[in-house]
Amino acid sequence: MATKQNATRILLLRLKAKWWDEIASGHKTVELRLRTEYWQKRLVGKHYDEIQIWKGYPSGTETSKLLRRKFNGVVETSITHEEFGPNPVEVFEIDVSQKFQESDR
Repeated sequence: MATKQNATRILLLRLKAKWWDEIASGHKTVELRLRTEYWQKRLVGKHYDEIQIWKGYPSGTETSKLLRRKFNGVVETSITHEEFGPNPVEVFEIDVSQKFQESDR
């Protein structure tokens, strides 16, 4: 049984099919989250062992809708993006380019 000291730290992200498919194909290498208090608490100064990216909200047994990626940190930036409207917004940019391997732990 894992203790709090050695528990796996997982950043869980749920995505729309469009964005999940882009990451799965390798065309999208970063995931964006608005710079809100919610995401600031989860990302700033934190380290995770892996990122689990789910396509929507499938049952836990639908692993075909799960991508596992290595956590390589977060960058804060300002962007204009179709998902957030026409004006620049502050976001967290999460690198999702590297597939997770068990040896990454």
